[in-house]
Amino acid sequence: MIFEEKPIEVEILLNPAFCGEVFRRCISEYQKYTNSAFPVSIIYLVLALVLHKFTRESILKNRRKQMHVWLQENQEILINLPNRIKSLVSISNETLIFLLHTNSIYINEDGNINLNKYRKKTKGFKNGEISDCFNAAEIIGRWFARVGDETTIYAMLGVKP
Repeated sequence: MIFEEKPIEVEILLNPAFCGEVFRRCISEYQKYTNSAFPVSIIYLVLALVLHKFTRESILKNRRKQMHVWLQENQEILINLPNRIKSLVSISNETLIFLLHTNSIYINEDGNINLNKYRKKTKGFKNGEISDCFNAAEIIGRWFARVGDETTIYAMLGVKP
């Protein structure tokens, strides 16, 4: 069984379409700045950073800072981060499967993620928590692109791959 059973609230709030848009926005920004594919290993960090309200709000307030500066000034972000990442692995996997199935992404020969072309539809979500999640994902994509190395990203977050 690929998809594990979760409480209905989790299935509704963290559905693959929503999480997929979070991933897509993060990957898009990363690719815009690096002109290269998104490393699969760091996709598992995205939801743990974006969906945690305190972390998301901190990201949005510090969008102009470099990731390492933000982390130095907000070390409380790292508390319980490994557990949040672990708890979201199955949702991340389901989201990746959904994105592959809908032909939204593809995995290149190096095992990294590329976006397929799509027609952007901009409706709603101009304000509110959903918009904040999407904006935070874009900031994370830029931060990851500037750091560049996945090992360094993991080290900065105090997490082992």
